[in-house]
Amino acid sequence: MKESVSSRVFIRGSQLAQLKESEVRLTDLEFTERNVADTQIELNYTGTVSLAEEALDLEGTIYMLKEDDEWKVNNDVYNVEDIFNNLMKH
Repeated sequence: MKESVSSRVFIRGSQLAQLKESEVRLTDLEFTERNVADTQIELNYTGTVSLAEEALDLEGTIYMLKEDDEWKVNNDVYNVEDIFNNLMKH
């Protein structure tokens, strides 16, 4: 999030969908454990994000926290700048 805010290129999937007037599809998602503790998990992930006719590589890290016996996403940092820049070229 810090990287996204400092670069001012923070954009959600729904905003990309509106921009390209297309559905956003995630496929081929693969997760790898990075750090695991009783109340916190960090997972690296890769996959493909598709909008309109374009398919782009997705890479990121998702941070999960356990609160009241439920796992919740605390932060999700991914290559949003790469995705945004590639989409704006077309």
